[in-house]
Amino acid sequence: MGLGFHRLIATVWSSVHWVNEGCFALLGMAGLISGILQAPLTGIFLVIEITGGYEIILPLIVVSAISTTLCHYLEPASFYLKDLVEQGQLLRPGTDARVLTDLSIQELLETDCICVHPNMRLADFIGIVKSSHRNYFPVEDQQSRQFVGMIHLDDIRPYLFDPAMHHAVLTGQLMNPHVKTVSLHDDLSEVLQKMDDGHIFSMPVVSDNHFLGMISKATLLDQYRKELMVQTGRS
Repeated sequence: MGLGFHRLIATVWSSVHWVNEGCFALLGMAGLISGILQAPLTGIFLVIEITGGYEIILPLIVVSAISTTLCHYLEPASFYLKDLVEQGQLLRPGTDARVLTDLSIQELLETDCICVHPNMRLADFIGIVKSSHRNYFPVEDQQSRQFVGMIHLDDIRPYLFDPAMHHAVLTGQLMNPHVKTVSLHDDLSEVLQKMDDGHIFSMPVVSDNHFLGMISKATLLDQYRKELMVQTGRS
């Protein structure tokens, strides 16, 4: 391209004295590399280091900048990133998908929950509620320690002011056995979508039918904000 451009202008403006065609060849090389890689500095310094032609650095900068700009306008991703973009696997820093990918359920896990068993009387459960700052209480089988359900504080509210029910109701009768759970290997973007769809603020994390802890939207969004500031360089 550089040689062709030189010969074209040399033919059209034959009376003008142009530099030798080798310089135009170098400019063509820099433009090609900068456009394909969408990395103007790479094109500039690679050509300069190979040829030692430091006297043409200014034209190299102009050609590389124009080539990169035009190529980025026609194809936002470089040659090496094009396939990743088409597959949706290119996660640029500061984007929603990238931030959530860099977070893990393990680091968001809240393990200060108090587990109860299905055969516990409501009176004993109320004592646990008084010493806890949580609204959710995981229920585990007393023998196998397997997760069987969840109790929300709202579930026992109708019985709190009825002393006659305190010794008549068991936690197993109050729990929700069909609560949605999360595993350690779930994608956080899907977890957040489940929370939004179900208007859920906390979900239990379960592995091999054993309760590990809770993941809450508040903790997730707080860590999301911190990770976003790290990736974007903001404080």
